[in-house]
Amino acid sequence: MRAPLAYSYGVARNVWHEDTRERKSVPLEVDVASPEHPDPKAYELELQCLDHCLARLSPGDRDVVTRYHGQRGRDKNPVRRGLADGAGGMNALRIRVCRIRKELRVCVVECRKRLSN
Repeated sequence: MRAPLAYSYGVARNVWHEDTRERKSVPLEVDVASPEHPDPKAYELELQCLDHCLARLSPGDRDVVTRYHGQRGRDKNPVRRGLADGAGGMNALRIRVCRIRKELRVCVVECRKRLSN
């Protein structure tokens, strides 16, 4: 055997591929992405802060994040492909949206602190 490390890597990669193929996805019983908010006033405050923070974004960033999250199911695929073409690829789009969401999250938390005091 000329390269035992490369051979071991190849075997490990094949085992990993086989393992991922055998896994079955399990449907969730509850929609954990959008649970009911326990306090309607806090939820309303959060929505107001989100509107405020969206308004503070640049028009380009606001357009990207609203279009990226604006569709559901199969309708989102062509929209996201179009956004990815303009952003330089799907990975670049995901990174951009992640950064925008982080900025929004920080803004919403600060807004909620400001308004609740």
